[in-house]
Amino acid sequence: MLRFLVKLPFKIIAVPIWLLLTTINILLVFLVGLSATFCYLIAGISVVTEVLSIGFGISTAWTLKMAVITTVVFVLIPHVGIGITAVLEVIKCGLQDFILG
Repeated sequence: MLRFLVKLPFKIIAVPIWLLLTTINILLVFLVGLSATFCYLIAGISVVTEVLSIGFGISTAWTLKMAVITTVVFVLIPHVGIGITAVLEVIKCGLQDFILG
């Protein structure tokens, strides 16, 4: 009983933090999904443009390198957002376990 009474104030404090993290996580998942669509679209346009410019013979090694770097960066941006979302989800699950456990 004493253990419950000691944890109770911390559980009461943790509930609003958990609700805030839940709200942030839902919004972040939406924004990451939306930005992933645009990032993959930009990466695809970059690849198609570079392939066509190689085909027409107007591309140089420098533009090929820049297109590859642009494609890699725009593909990796959504993965960073997914990683941040996953870390927030782990923190949220830990808080939920503390509150309900």
